[in-house]
Parts: sequence; C-alpha cells; structure tokens
Amino acid sequence: KQIFSKKAKQEREKKLEEEITRGQFWELRELDATGGKVFEAEDQLVHPAKSIPFPDMEAFRLSGEKASLSDILGGKVSLVTVCIREMGRPMVDSWATSFRKKIGDQPGVQIVQLSFVEGTLYKMFKSSLLGALKSRTAEEMQAGHLMAFANSEPFREAIGIKNRVVGYAFLVDPERRIRWRAAGYALHHEMAFLAHAVEELTTATSSRATSPRAATSSSA
Repeated sequence: KQIFSKKAKQEREKKLEEEITRGQFWELRELDATGGKVFEAEDQLVHPAKSIPFPDMEAFRLSGEKASLSDILGGKVSLVTVCIREMGRPMVDSWATSFRKKIGDQPGVQIVQLSFVEGTLYKMFKSSLLGALKSRTAEEMQAGHLMAFANSEPFREAIGIKNRVVGYAFLVDPERRIRWRAAGYALHHEMAFLAHAVEELTTATSSRATSPRAATSSSA
C-alpha cells in the first residue's frame, strides 16, 4: 500500500510537471505567433447587460498599503491593465503610457495597473518586490500600480485570460463592469477607439448624475 501510494504520488507529480511545461510552451508559442494579439479588440463597447464584473480581490499599492479592487474601481471609468508574468510588462506599460498621453488627467478617469506575483515563497519578499517595481515606475504612474500576491487562476478564469505571458487591458465602467478588452501592445486604432469609449462612458455617467431622477434620489 505504501509503495502504491508513493508511486501514485510520483505519477501525479510527473503529470503536473508535464502540464506546466506544456502550458508554458503553448503560451510562448502563441505569443511568438501573434505578437501578443491573442484576440482582436472589438470596435464597440459591450452592452451593460452582457458585461461581466471585474473580479474583486485584495492587492497592495506600491506604498505597501492593502487595497480592494472593488473599492478602487467603483465610481470611476478605469483602464485596468493586467500583467501575470513579467514578459507582459512592456505590453501593459504601452497601454498605460499611451492612455495617459491620449486621455490625460480627467476627473473620474483613472489608470489601474494590476500585477500578479504567484508562489507562497514570494510573499516573504513582498516589501522588496513592491520597492523594486516602485523604483522603476515613473512617479506620476505609481499611484495606480497594484500587486497581488495570489494564485491568478481563479481571476483568469473569471475574465477569460488564458495566456499568462501576454499583457491585457480592460476598460471598466463606474459600476465595475468590463465594457471592452484588448491584448498585447497598444495600437493606434485601439487607442483611438479607447479615447472615444472613455468619452462615451464619462458622458453617460455625468448625464445620470445630473438627471432629475438622480437629483431626486440624492435628496431622498
């Protein structure tokens, strides 16, 4: 019985290792074949009724302060970039930089850059990892950076991320719903649409806030 249990354990470990290796190979191969564009960005926003919520989770600001994604995203139009592996870092940075240049600083609009650090061991070096990211991040971009020390699998399954070495960008409305998504490096036509989409969402938010019904609800 002990021999069988040991053999079974070894087989499970071997299978897991094969799955991990095959997964990484597939991800790198897809990255090489697509340049990071693992899916095409749509040229329209997802209707609110068909949109999915951006998952809530605990993360840390570069200052070390603990934060909730739900609290951060509520009430604002947000460009959220997601980096699972460091190979995706240049991709998400292209979105954040282009967005800042294209959109600028607008009330009710923000950039949130979420990075994952997986593995229990890395939690021991949380302060060092946060400090390292802060040191190579422009000061004006630091406030929007978040680092999650957690397994990314539940998060990825919730929003349909399969390739971990690719960087992703999501446009999230004030109700925390994902209204648009893109992958890889930011392209000119994608940024042009994104600027239009942000204007559409901010205008809709302002209209609701100033409508007679909203005013009545606020005074009630």
